[in-house]
Amino acid sequence: MKTRFANALSLSVFLFGISFSRPVCADSPAIEHLKTSLASVQQVLTDPKLAGDEHLFQRRKLVRSVLQQLFDFPEMSRRSLGAYARRYKDRLGEFTPLFVDFLEHSYMGVLEKNGDAKIQYVREVLDGENLQISTKTRLKDGSEYSVDYKLYLSQTVARIRCSRRGYQFGQ
Repeated sequence: MKTRFANALSLSVFLFGISFSRPVCADSPAIEHLKTSLASVQQVLTDPKLAGDEHLFQRRKLVRSVLQQLFDFPEMSRRSLGAYARRYKDRLGEFTPLFVDFLEHSYMGVLEKNGDAKIQYVREVLDGENLQISTKTRLKDGSEYSVDYKLYLSQTVARIRCSRRGYQFGQ
């Protein structure tokens, strides 16, 4: 009788624990924001109404608007200049749109070809004020790429800097 009661109690505690562990294991707001943004990009890229060369400008404009809300391009531009950022800080406003155009021309073709790529959110690591979300993306040709999204808290919203590992885009 005691064994039966102990087993029932153990099962009850286990089920109770599982029911409350679901919210703890749910995606963080940062991952949800990233997932939503990347899903929006994929939706634009796979929309049959926007397919074809005749809709190229409209499709890329929509993708760019989503990505501008996601990425902090001025910060990415500044960091891409490295030590030269201080030297040319007065020209950063001129450099940033050129940098964004460069990124678009380098990666947009690959993104358009692989708009329905499968993205796996591997892990989220908090490092001081920064948050890194590691992902793996499998393209149609079977190749797999790891992309780390580094988020930081700005005065307005969390913005993303993107670093890359194993990227072979733009070949």
